[in-house]
This record gives sequence, structure tokens and C-alpha cells, in this order.
Amino acid sequence: MKRSAFIFVLMIPVALSFTPIAYACTGVRANTSQGVLVGGNEDYITSYRDVIVRVRPRTWDTYGYIGTGFERQEFFMMGINDQGLFLDMFSVPANNYQWVSDPNKLNYNGFLEEKMLQECANVDEAIDFFNRYNHPSMVQNRYQIFVADASGKSAVISWCHQIEVVESNDDYQVVTNFFLNHTGIGWYPCWRYDTATQMMEDADDYSFELIREVLGSVHLNSNYSQICNLTTGDIFIFYNHNFNEAVHINLNKELKKGRKDYLVADYLAQIELLSPDDRDEIPSVNQLTLEWQGLSGVDYYQLFISTDPNFTNCDPITFFTHSFWGAFGFGIYFLFFNMGLKSLRRKINLVHLIRIIVFVVFIMLFCLCRSASPYQNENSNSGSELQSYQLTVDDLQTGVTYYWKIAARVGKNMFCESKTCTFTLNE
Repeated sequence: MKRSAFIFVLMIPVALSFTPIAYACTGVRANTSQGVLVGGNEDYITSYRDVIVRVRPRTWDTYGYIGTGFERQEFFMMGINDQGLFLDMFSVPANNYQWVSDPNKLNYNGFLEEKMLQECANVDEAIDFFNRYNHPSMVQNRYQIFVADASGKSAVISWCHQIEVVESNDDYQVVTNFFLNHTGIGWYPCWRYDTATQMMEDADDYSFELIREVLGSVHLNSNYSQICNLTTGDIFIFYNHNFNEAVHINLNKELKKGRKDYLVADYLAQIELLSPDDRDEIPSVNQLTLEWQGLSGVDYYQLFISTDPNFTNCDPITFFTHSFWGAFGFGIYFLFFNMGLKSLRRKINLVHLIRIIVFVVFIMLFCLCRSASPYQNENSNSGSELQSYQLTVDDLQTGVTYYWKIAARVGKNMFCESKTCTFTLNE
């Protein structure tokens, strides 16, 4: 249901005042060989499960962006725009300070973070933006903002007595729920901050899997988590603190599709890698059967296996899950399709006219059936059952470590992916 701009403006402070921003979030940015990665946990104090992705294409005067939040709320906590600027929000203690409006700054009656994503291209512009605008939401809520961009720069912007910025050009930056410059105000020490920082310091290399492991190690029953590659625009959304599977979308591709909303739960295949176990060492074999579990009602699964952890130039093996009746329907479709084409090529008479009418009617019925099919439905995993699947691969090399994962197409060109596991063939 559409709402007027006036109602929308009124609802934002009301929603914020009755629904606190997450109290136990964690964010991390890392510059990696795969690109600039930024991840975050949204550990909300309530068990909201209506996680939604809002796709908002650019207009003549604004950048396009994707925001992740909850369907019941008008605002979002995480967002990334088409310039590679990322935003996340973190609750902070409300004691010992009070936000005061600055008469020399601009006022905006709306969701200020959304406006920032629409107008700013990088961290420097975001800092300048918040220096120019008052932030009236701070009257009722206390939170700081984590921003990062495709250049590898990030900053924590907070309102403690006055606006403060902690910038970082280092290889990584971690943020949780305390003021980096005022640890004495509260919520410090923070075990999540210490754990994430230690894991980053101990790592030999920064990667997507490392960020996933960090988020998995510090979550507190996260409603959702997200990892964004600010270089490529790839976004991975983990649902309900399940770090074994993520919905995978690409920012630029989604923006081209137009304005849309996606409920994350509708696009998960419940993938779990079964065999071989992660980091398994296997006696030398020429063939190996890989097994996984997932919902039956997906369009198809894809197996990625490579000696490259980034799966560069890796052609997947596709595993179709369509039933016999789906294949039968396709066969009948092409039969009538050929009949229709032959009739169109001939001189029209009564018999050929009847063939053409049957051809058109069948296509209409077939399209209706396909649109009602669980394989093409918007919520394509509804009514599905968990099943085990196997694929055998050959020509494996001894003494080599292999990386493998499973992807599933769920619904209208939406994909989810499993975590990556490894195995090694011993000599």
C-alpha cells in the first residue's frame, strides 16, 4: 500500500523510538585480493524474521541503492549504492551526553541515511554530508554509522557531544557498539570487538571466507548478516544466523530490473554440504562423489569445484531437479510449437487454422501452468522437501586441495549459495 510522503516522514521517528536499532551488531571492512569486502551482523533485540531487500534504482538526481532491513519497518540498517558506498548502523550507550540541534546546519525531515546513500559516492562525501545536516533521530535513539567505499576507506561517524569521525585507511577496520574515542561511556570492553579484531590480526590473508568466519564467531543469534564486495557489487545475505548459506545478488544487475522488494526467506534452498567433510583428507582416487542436501523445489543446482578458492573461470556442473511431468510438459510444448510453425508456413485452410488455434491455446495454458509451478513461483521453495543430491567428478589430481560449493537458482533468477568447503587428495 502506498503512503504519502507526509505519513512516511512521521513514521520514521515513531518507528525508531519504539524499535531500537540493533544492540549487538558487529561490522568489519577488509581490503582483499577479491576486492573491498565489508560485512555486518544485525543482532536485533527481537526475533524479527521478515528480512527484506529493497531495490531502489537511480533517478535523474539520486544514486540507486539496495537496502536490507525488515518488512515491517520503513527504514533499513544496511545499504549499498551504485557508487560502491556502504552504510551500517550500530546502537551506542545513551548515557552522559545529549544530542543538540545545530542552527547552522541543514534540517531534513526524513530518513537521513537513505538520503546520504542517494547523494554520496564515497566516505569523504558521506562525512561531509553528516557535517552539513542535523540528525534529529539522535534525540530518541543513540547510534553510530559505519561507512565504507570501493577505494578501501572506511569511517565510524558518531554523535557523542558533537559529531566525531574515526577514519581508517588500514587493511581492515572493526566496529561494534561503543564509542571508539570514548570507551569510558559504556559497553566497553566488548568481546565481539576483541574477537573480530584478533581474528583479523591473526589472519595470513583476508578473504570472503574469513569475513564469514568472523561474523559467525561473534553473532548473537543474528536476524541477518551481510557481506558486500564493494568492488564488484556482489551482496551475500545470511538469514537467521545460518552462515552455511546465503542469498547472492548483484547490485548492478538488480538495479537494472527496476524497483523491487525481496523477502530473503523466500529465496533459500536450505543447502548443506554433506560429503566430503570440510578439510577432509581423502586417499588418492580418480573419481569422487560429492553430496549435499537442499530443497527439491528449486530450478536447478550448480556444483562449483576448483583448485582456486575464488573459483575464477570455474564452469559449474548443473544438476536439474525438474520432475518427470515438468520434462513431459516441455516435450509437449515443443511438439505443439513445431506443429504451429508448420501450419503458419502453409496456406491457411480450416485444418491449419484449427492447428494454429490449438497451438495458441496450448501455449497460454502451458504458460499459466509454468507460472503456477513451484519451479517458477516467486516463492519457489514453498512446499518443497529436503532431499539429498549427488554428483560424481573425475580427473582429480593427487596432492591437490580442492574447493567446492553448491549454488541453487530459486525463483526468478535469484540464487543462493552454500559456504565453501575443501578436501585434499593424499598421495
